[in-house]
Order: sequence, then C-alpha cells, then structure tokens
Amino acid sequence: MLSQSQEIAASHVESEPLAYRAVRGGLWVAVSSYWTIAFGFVANIILTRLLSPEAFGTFALAMFFAQLLRLEPKLGIGQAFGQHKKMSEEAIGTYFGLNVPIILAGLALTMLAAPVLRSLGYEAIIVQVMLALAVAAVLESAGGLAGVMLDKELRFGPTSLWQSLVFPISYVPAFWLAVHNGGAWSLAAQTLTYSTLLMVGAWWIIRRQLPYVFQMHWRFSQDLARHFLRFGITVGAVALAAMLASQLDNFFIGTFVGVAVLGFYDRAHRTAQWPATLLTNMVSRTAFYTYARLQDDLPRLRKTATMVLWMVVLLAWPIALVIFVTAPDLIVLLYGERWLPSVVFLRILVLVSALKPLWDNASTLFAAIGKPKLSLAFMGAQVGVLAVAGLPLTLAFGALGTCVAV
Repeated sequence: MLSQSQEIAASHVESEPLAYRAVRGGLWVAVSSYWTIAFGFVANIILTRLLSPEAFGTFALAMFFAQLLRLEPKLGIGQAFGQHKKMSEEAIGTYFGLNVPIILAGLALTMLAAPVLRSLGYEAIIVQVMLALAVAAVLESAGGLAGVMLDKELRFGPTSLWQSLVFPISYVPAFWLAVHNGGAWSLAAQTLTYSTLLMVGAWWIIRRQLPYVFQMHWRFSQDLARHFLRFGITVGAVALAAMLASQLDNFFIGTFVGVAVLGFYDRAHRTAQWPATLLTNMVSRTAFYTYARLQDDLPRLRKTATMVLWMVVLLAWPIALVIFVTAPDLIVLLYGERWLPSVVFLRILVLVSALKPLWDNASTLFAAIGKPKLSLAFMGAQVGVLAVAGLPLTLAFGALGTCVAV
C-alpha cells in the first residue's frame, strides 16, 4: 500500500492529460536528440579526421562482440516492465530481482569469451576494447534500471536534459586520447564516460522526481517474474535480431576483409544513419510508452501510430535523398579525401537507413500492445537473409558484397 503522500504524488501524475504528457515528453526528447545529434555530428567529424580507419574498424568489431554477449537487452525485462500497466511494489521488486543478475551474468560471459576470441586469432586490442565496452554496458544497464521507471511515468524532461548536458562532456577524454594516438581507445573512452554519467544522473533524478518509489516495500513475485520472462524473451529475441541485422555486417567485414575496410564501411554506415537517428530515438522512447498507455483504446492508438508514421516519412526520406545525391562531396567535405572509399558504401546504406524508422516504429508498436512475436517474425526474416547471403557475398566481393546483402 502507498502512503497518503505517495498516493498524492501518483495521483498528480495521472491527473495530467496523457496527450499533454506524451507531447511534452516528445518535445523534450526531440530537443535533446537534436542537440546530441548536432554535437555528435561535429565531434565525430573531428574524431574521423584525427583517427585512422583501423581505429574505427577495431571499435566496430569490438562493439559487435560486446553487444552480442550482452544479456540484458536479449531478455527484454525492461520493456516487459514498461508494458506492465502498474508500477507497483511487486512490479518494481520483480523487475530489479530479474534484471540485476542478468546484467552481471552478461559481464561474466564477456570475460569468459575473451580468451576464446584470442585463440581464434582476433587481435588483443579488439578483445581489450570489447571488455571495456562490456563494462560500459553494465553501467548503462544500471542507469537503465532507473531510466525505465522515469520513462514509464513519461518523465522524459529531466533525463533528456541530463543527457544533453553529459553528452558533450563524454567527448573530452575521447578528444584527448585521439590527439595522443589513442586509436580505438578514444572511441571506447567516450562510451565509458557517457554510460557512467548517465547512470549517476538517472538515479539522482529518480530520487528527486519519484521519491515514493524508495518508500515502497519492493517484493519479488514469481508469477509476475514468469509473465515478465514470457513477454521479455520474445521482445529480447527481437532486440537480438535487430542487433544482428544492424551489426552482423561489421562481423563479416571485420573478420573476412579487414578492420581497415571496416573503418571505411563504419563511417559510411554512421553517416547513412542520420535520417534514422533522431526518429528512432523518439520512437523507441516516447512512442513505446504512449502506445502502451493506449493499448486498450484502439481509435487513439491508431491515430497516434499514423501520426508517427507520417512524421517518419516526411523527415527521413528527404534527408536520405540529399545524402545519396551529394555523397562524394559530402564525404570529402566532412572527413577528407582519404575517406572517399566510403562513398560507394554510403549510397547503398542510406537507402536502408531511410526505411529503418518505419520498421522500428512497427516493432515498437507491436511490443507496446503485447504482440512482440510479429516483430520477431519480421526481424528474424531480415537476419536470416543477411546471414545466408552475407557470408558468401562478402567472401566473393568484399565489403561491397556485404552492402548488397544488407
């Protein structure tokens, strides 16, 4: 049971119209996303001019292994908790009771995999950066425990503001290492710093914004745990499929072609993601929790999903067209002539990027209304095509063959 003060706080949240809270939260996320994209755009141009293609290729391959071995997103407990209608003592206790061991198990699995990768011939720097990224993933997940509770209550403003403040700070060690020949460690340092600052901020914000959460008597419920796992495993399988669909190409190129070529490919891939980056962030955060709130109100749910769909089309596709047409001049202007091999990859990948927000929105909708198996079927088909076609095309035609598979 909640105390009187807790009930007042909770009732105040519910007294505001959902549409107002969703739009206000969406604006906060949009402003924060625009700022981080703008700053990240400039910061990555500087890093690309300072670092070699090998540094980006090493980081991309290490990130693939770190994400592959990370367990927490693959079990989807956070989204299962977010989709659950009530933030009760049992729900919070069960959420923490399941997620904390999963987070730590992922780190242990990555540490066990390190000597195996070395025995398979991967360079020491790739394995070392992978371990650093695994630590960053633990910090990110620890912050996510608080972040999910804030997002569930549509408290996007404070977290978005904090992200906007710490994102530029996280690049300070990256720039310092880049000018001191830090190579791939420059990129790893930014990830570690950002994850640490986000974790600290998330827990500080929830302490101020939702103090009644800490006054509740959290309880672990086996029945609710089974429900979270049943729902979460399907959602997690979608997340795994999405990760493989977006990063399996890095594995093929980094393993069978080389990290230098992967560096060129990675820069093309990152540049191609511009049309999708802002929209995907907004869809994954504000839309999921809004869809979840409206899952029993079909007319409003349909209207909201349609509005998001049109926003994606109107914003993403014109940007993708401009990138496709101006690709050679854009690469030289931003990164310099040594990155011109990225152009051919960029023109193919930007076509994929223009479509990505559409299926991201669909997957978010299906998960929010409790039907993640639809997303799993679609993403599974994508991964199957990439896995079957990617290896032979990569072996035959190098990174260009991987682009065709994508």
